[in-house]
Amino acid sequence: MRLTVPALALAAAASVALLGACGSKEKLSSGQADQFNARASQFSASMTKLNTRATACSKKAASGDVDAVANCFARIFDDISENFGEISNYVAGLSRDVEGECSKRLARVSRTLGQVSDQFGTAAGDFRAGDLENLQQKLGDRRLDEIGPALRAAEKACT
Repeated sequence: MRLTVPALALAAAASVALLGACGSKEKLSSGQADQFNARASQFSASMTKLNTRATACSKKAASGDVDAVANCFARIFDDISENFGEISNYVAGLSRDVEGECSKRLARVSRTLGQVSDQFGTAAGDFRAGDLENLQQKLGDRRLDEIGPALRAAEKACT
């Protein structure tokens, strides 16, 4: 079978188009980035709602019902833990979809989010138990502070 110049050009164009369609496994595709941004917006909205609930819990303190206040905040901490756990699992999935530095950075973000999830989950139990010493220790750990830098490093590696 003899390939002519137009046939070779067509084959070359098709292979370039195919490679472009597959994208690089070293970076997030624009669709993945858009989906991530949408999930981040949902996460932010959930956290804003929890902040509103925290204000309501604080107002309960005036009633003097310590158990009601502790349970109110514990439920918020449970929800914070759940939100961080969900986004951690989502980012872990993204890290498996890519390779190289992007994958490593996303895995680090996922681990950090998971640690924050665990931190708030156990802090909820401390709230319910009235264990303020452990609660202060957990919240003083400042794992939250690690999320921003880890996200920026992942963004740089993945886009």
